[in-house]
Amino acid sequence: MRCQYCNSSWESSQSINKCPFCGKDLASEPQSFSDIQPALNYVVSKYGKEVYNTGKRCLSILSDYTHGLEKEIRLLRLCFESGVVSDILAADEKTFSEQKIIVQKASAKLEDQYFIKQDNAVSVLLWITGSLGWAQEEGLLLKSNTAATKDVKKTAPKESKRISEIKTTETKSQKTTQTYKPQIKHQSKYQPKQKNTGEKKKHFTAQTVRSLWQNAENIPDPFVIPQKYQIIENDILALVAKDFRIKVDKIEIPDSVEQIGEDSFAGFKIGKSITIPDSVKSIGQAAFFLSENAYAICSKDSFAYHYCREHGFLTLPDLITKRQEQGLCQYCGGNFKFSLFKKKCSVCGKEKDY
Repeated sequence: MRCQYCNSSWESSQSINKCPFCGKDLASEPQSFSDIQPALNYVVSKYGKEVYNTGKRCLSILSDYTHGLEKEIRLLRLCFESGVVSDILAADEKTFSEQKIIVQKASAKLEDQYFIKQDNAVSVLLWITGSLGWAQEEGLLLKSNTAATKDVKKTAPKESKRISEIKTTETKSQKTTQTYKPQIKHQSKYQPKQKNTGEKKKHFTAQTVRSLWQNAENIPDPFVIPQKYQIIENDILALVAKDFRIKVDKIEIPDSVEQIGEDSFAGFKIGKSITIPDSVKSIGQAAFFLSENAYAICSKDSFAYHYCREHGFLTLPDLITKRQEQGLCQYCGGNFKFSLFKKKCSVCGKEKDY
């Protein structure tokens, strides 16, 4: 027998009315679930694993038992359309290590081909494999039992509270250190005096994106940040594209920008290039991701150049050097052909000048 609430299973020759693990009533059928995991567990326990064979039927049944879970239903629909559910069903009887490989490939498929963020991809795979009785997985690290998961959930609030206390003390210490500002009477001639204009720096935020383009369908390509902003905040697509990445060829950042936050452009799938000016002096972690042949347009030895080199991203200066070493056109990568004693690119028509 299997409990539709906690997904626990046991062997029994007698029918019982309550689950021996969670104590829920097994006889009564639930009206509606507010969480997707127990809803999936119930559907699989009632209709069997074969319910996953037909995506429309599974989602239709699931909608009858859920309320307010439209986001979760959309993620499951993408899993059916991508064939991920079929791959998981085919690995249901395989070994632990083989199942882990299948889950990792499924997560990569959802991220790369369907532009689903990693957290959402891992979550939806957790729901499906959990309803099939697989070992639960979090962050693509398999855990052997549910007790370990419960222990993690119990310790997590304490850890987050401790981290928040540390951050609070750090901010307090920063405030105390910044209260005393000595007046410098003699300004060095090698350090020009900075003028305090009193103007606040303008932030380009997720609210800005929503106010300018309303939803993901209106995001332009190329995506150009207006000139008037100095700081690009974290995850600017958080309000218009929560569950997937938006594919664009180019992103252009103006020379007014000085700072790029963490995950600022993480919601984009950049196909060709991202332009980062020399004015940018700070870039947060995982600020952007580039496709295989995409590159960053930036000056050599700039802050953006060193950031890209550190994170393994291709830059335009390195791309030009690579093309010159291969004897290709440095502008487009095309081959040269002779024309009136001069070598011209067969693609863009420019002369070889190196």
